[in-house]
Amino acid sequence: LALNPAERPATAESFRRFVQSYLEERDADALVEAGGAALVSLHERASDAASTQVPALFAACRVAYEQALVRAPEHAAALAGLHAARTARIRWDLTRGDARAAADLLQELSRPEPALAEQVAAALSREAARSARAAQLIAVHADAAGLRTRVFVSIVFGLVLTLVPLVTHVADRDAPTSQVAIGTLGLLAVILGMWFWARDS
Repeated sequence: LALNPAERPATAESFRRFVQSYLEERDADALVEAGGAALVSLHERASDAASTQVPALFAACRVAYEQALVRAPEHAAALAGLHAARTARIRWDLTRGDARAAADLLQELSRPEPALAEQVAAALSREAARSARAAQLIAVHADAAGLRTRVFVSIVFGLVLTLVPLVTHVADRDAPTSQVAIGTLGLLAVILGMWFWARDS
């Protein structure tokens, strides 16, 4: 405590708050130190897209700094460390091509670097373009598959429509023409139904 009585806490409650603040600041310092060790390792691996340790290191940093801020909300080193950890994770997400994860984390930064924000926006634009191209290719493939189905069905049933009346006529020359016509029309109805089904396949 201060040697000058005028600088000492005026009441017991003031003294209690002073001690509590001191203890919380000390705990926050210890947490920031632990977060700093993880942050060093995170920076070392953030440029390696294949690193499997980055998520765990980022989680360790985040927990340490956020817990420090619970104890001391204005702790400058904790605020700076949390910002640095988020920035490093965003750069890693960009390196491995996960623009959406980078964009989600960017929203947690109160003052993101303009260059970093531009990189995330560009990555999102590229990802949207790739998705649009993939959707277009799927649609083209689906149309081509449907066309092949329709052509196949048309050829098969065209042959059937041609051959069945001939076979019927050869097998039973005495069959009435109306019977042959009715059978042919029925077969034609089945063919048309199958063709319309194939059109939407």
